[in-house]
Amino acid sequence: MSASIEARKLPLLRKRRPPIYYPVLFIVPALIVYLVFFAYPTLLGFYYSFTDWNSSNSDIRFVGLTQFVEAVKNPDFGIALRNTFIFAIVTTLGKNGLGIALAVLLTMGIRARSALRAVYFSPAILNIVAVGLIFQGLLNPHTGFLNNTLRSLNLDFLALGWISDPSLAIYAACLMEIWRATGISMAIYIAGIQNISKDYYEAAEIDGASMWKKFTHVTLPLLMPAITINVLLAVIYGARMFEGVYFLTQGGPGSSSEVLMTLVYKYMGQGLYGYSTAMNLILVVLIIVISMPLLSYMRKREVEG
Repeated sequence: MSASIEARKLPLLRKRRPPIYYPVLFIVPALIVYLVFFAYPTLLGFYYSFTDWNSSNSDIRFVGLTQFVEAVKNPDFGIALRNTFIFAIVTTLGKNGLGIALAVLLTMGIRARSALRAVYFSPAILNIVAVGLIFQGLLNPHTGFLNNTLRSLNLDFLALGWISDPSLAIYAACLMEIWRATGISMAIYIAGIQNISKDYYEAAEIDGASMWKKFTHVTLPLLMPAITINVLLAVIYGARMFEGVYFLTQGGPGSSSEVLMTLVYKYMGQGLYGYSTAMNLILVVLIIVISMPLLSYMRKREVEG
């Protein structure tokens, strides 16, 4: 009797089972957004980088690698490429060096560590445009807070042209980005340190290891997954930086602090759409060429905790 009841229930259960396409309904909206706002513009940009598309000519012609050759020959491109590398390297070292130092400090048993974490992380929640404008006021060589403070302390020789000196402008932009984004790296490193088992530190203490030995032989090796994430993100973000540099120095003075993204924006504003798109594609290729080997190298250095 019970067997026959169960047999009658089986068809009902099959009917109530959701159709096969049901999970697809959750994927389709996100997939449409991705295709329309990312995949399609990317493919379109790839195509236009091989054309002479500009605002003064409605007849778009395929010109092959001409735009790429012209971009590489442009003297401003060399300056922007150098500054992009400087910005990416300096900010990557600064954000990760300070991030690790703060993470180690704020995982020790010090008072108010939760409040200090919030303080150090708070710049990361600020809009980067606002940060650029704030630092523009702070580092103004004539009316800026930093130079006025130095002059009031009779330290006039330290009151430099932070954003007006061609040799200092790009480093001022690096300083701004390090201040803004170190908190993000710190938060990731804190999470990584908290996931390290205390057994390793206890074993190191039994062996008589100093604080420095614990850091170099326990913390750093086991923190490599977090280091990989932070370094890769910092390199990619540094290479494609636009807003911070633009609102701090506008690529000046002259073109001394120009980076590739501000150069792309400059030529896009002049209506040279194909030319600027070719420059942007060069940047994309450079990021891929640098980040993929870097990721592979750092993954090999990771150890399991």
